[in-house]
Amino acid sequence: MQRGRFRVNSPTVVSETVDGEVVMIHLDTGNYYSLRSTGAVIWDAIERGCSLDAIAAALDASRRNGSAAGAVLGPFVAELAQEQLIVPCPADAGDPVPIDLPTGDLEPPVLEKYTDMQHLILLDPVHEVDDGEGWPRPRNDA
Repeated sequence: MQRGRFRVNSPTVVSETVDGEVVMIHLDTGNYYSLRSTGAVIWDAIERGCSLDAIAAALDASRRNGSAAGAVLGPFVAELAQEQLIVPCPADAGDPVPIDLPTGDLEPPVLEKYTDMQHLILLDPVHEVDDGEGWPRPRNDA
């Protein structure tokens, strides 16, 4: 399993959690992704700055089915990193918040990837502006 701490690759990646599902958009590739269940919990823990060791410990403490968290966490984190959704960050102080998982069987996390709207996301000028200027209003220097 990969060790250390990761962070969301922002501002390149934006995400939102709605009803327990995390939806992420990679603005440079136009791909969008979905995470549910265990995957959404892991994403939330990464967003909050938790180390992989802390995430694995929380997953191990919540499981009943005997599967080790490292067996699912390592490949899942590698997939998130390969898709450039997360990037390594320096290990600093301890984990900022505890990870609270419901007790139960560990459902392997699944990253769902969608490319069907890639061309529309890449054409969208909204993500190419800053400081609230630009589309739909013209930039001051335009």
